[in-house]
Amino acid sequence: MSAVVVLAGGTGGAKLARGMLDVVGSDELVVIANTGDDIEIYGAYVSPDPDLVAFWLADRIDERGWGLAGDTFQVMDGLREIGVEVWFNLGDRDLAIGLERARRLRAGERLTEAHARICAALGIGARVLPMSDQPVRTRVLGHGRWWEFQEFMIKARGDHRRPCDRDRTVESGRLDRPDSRDRRDP
Repeated sequence: MSAVVVLAGGTGGAKLARGMLDVVGSDELVVIANTGDDIEIYGAYVSPDPDLVAFWLADRIDERGWGLAGDTFQVMDGLREIGVEVWFNLGDRDLAIGLERARRLRAGERLTEAHARICAALGIGARVLPMSDQPVRTRVLGHGRWWEFQEFMIKARGDHRRPCDRDRTVESGRLDRPDSRDRRDP
């Protein structure tokens, strides 16, 4: 049998990947996960969609549909206690994954390698690949400024009631071709 490839973004993609795992098995499953929603926060490199896929494949997803089952939020509570604005809530074990990913990236690993190590630690046999090793960020132009996707959706609660200039734009990562050009914010 040849590999089955699933393109995944968000909860629907993660659930589809989990269902395909049951159908084709871990040796045949390859999931390419969205990294446009990645965020660097609290010193961690958080990759929500690849992590979501990993948690579903490892059968460790929380009943909320995101994060690790049974995770605690002591670090977030501690940050709030010392006056840090916490708008992106991460469980302690979820934060540990992001901190380890950030450490590996600083040490020179590609995102693909760092995530593969996380998947291996979670006991996942299927391959879960980020869509890019280069930073690719979804940004929203609304309410007179550019927002990182997570900040807009969580902190600003994705408020589309006020007029937005554009709903969403993807800031592309650097292409390794001579004809590539950087995109600039207006």
